[in-house]
Amino acid sequence: MTDASRAPESNELPLLLVIIDDSEESTVALSYACARAKATNSRVALLRVIEPDSFMHWASLREMAEQEAIEEANHLLARNAADVVRLSGRDPVNFVRQGNRSDAILELIRERQDIVVFILAAAKGENPGPLVSNLARNLINHSRVPITVVPAEMSESEIQRQFSTNHQVE
Repeated sequence: MTDASRAPESNELPLLLVIIDDSEESTVALSYACARAKATNSRVALLRVIEPDSFMHWASLREMAEQEAIEEANHLLARNAADVVRLSGRDPVNFVRQGNRSDAILELIRERQDIVVFILAAAKGENPGPLVSNLARNLINHSRVPITVVPAEMSESEIQRQFSTNHQVE
């Protein structure tokens, strides 16, 4: 387990956790989290989970692949951090974890008491996507924080409207 950046937990603002991957729904969840963080005086926490590659049999190749995956994850988080600062006005807290995605999410939520909500977006279409489906089964009954699922079709303007001063939701 590696944390890209570990902020102290004391006197920190509440964290809104978002999974960062290459999916379209990750972008929607991030936009929503940034708008909510800005409106509620909180910060966004970005999590990239590196799932194990079961085909790596030689230790030296596995270690090299893991190191490359960690570097790639840190670059992905850095690219998304610029958007977080632009949209929320605050630097995110970045985490990189290795292992099963559901287990990594639950472990981070258990470790960090400053995480107050987990935000993800559904995929477009009838199937909500593998992340929402898997998390619905594995996390809802084991997480101490609420899980917010953002509709896949929600536009940036609709997200902003949710948190405008005239129509505050909380």
